[in-house]
Amino acid sequence: MTHDHKIAAIVNPSSANGRTGKHWPDIESRLRGVLGDFTTFTTKRPGHAVDLTRKAIQDGHDLVISVGGDGTHCEVLNGFFDDNLPVNPAAAMAIFPHGTGSDLARGMGVHKIEDALAMLRTRTITKVDIGRVTLTLPHGGTQVRYFLNVADFGIGGAVAERVNGQTKRFGPFLTFLYAVLRTLFTFKNPLVSIQIDGKLFETRTINVIVANGQYYGGGIHVARDARMDDGQFEVYVLGD
Repeated sequence: MTHDHKIAAIVNPSSANGRTGKHWPDIESRLRGVLGDFTTFTTKRPGHAVDLTRKAIQDGHDLVISVGGDGTHCEVLNGFFDDNLPVNPAAAMAIFPHGTGSDLARGMGVHKIEDALAMLRTRTITKVDIGRVTLTLPHGGTQVRYFLNVADFGIGGAVAERVNGQTKRFGPFLTFLYAVLRTLFTFKNPLVSIQIDGKLFETRTINVIVANGQYYGGGIHVARDARMDDGQFEVYVLGD
């Protein structure tokens, strides 16, 4: 982009088991060295990044940097929409990965802080695909959610719920491994009806994965052929 952006940083201090909050002064200094001035918004609760992002865009910020892990990036993405429409179609999102899994960043080739800073320095904006999911809520009604990387249902959702409910201080591999092993003992494969590209079938499955990116679950290379800008998803239905 050739014009100057009004930049906002949405920071989740609880990401990476609280390390983002501890390291934020250093991260902020390095970001300002690359980007210049920006406004910082700090999340206080789950889902807060959605509201902060939407308000920032409504207030004229057209570059929003998500500082945190995959959950934070997903919330920030959802803040770009209001009532299923983009708040500002010209606004752009950037990521500064600092979370437990950082699978979105891994799929984008951002493996360390220097990679993220280099991408922010160039200000090159790339159009990518996003997914939209309409969920039926447990107590009735529906909700629309958007995703950039991977959406799944089955044991993957149960593992993610367990990961978010436990300490992450042992790093991504052990955190996800422990959650997987605990979930395997209690999870029962559901019977589901699935329609893909017009074909409807019923099966019992342990997990259904819809991949826009290549990695999920703390580094599992689940979709090697996935590309975020090719206009299609890689879908995997894992059997009983």
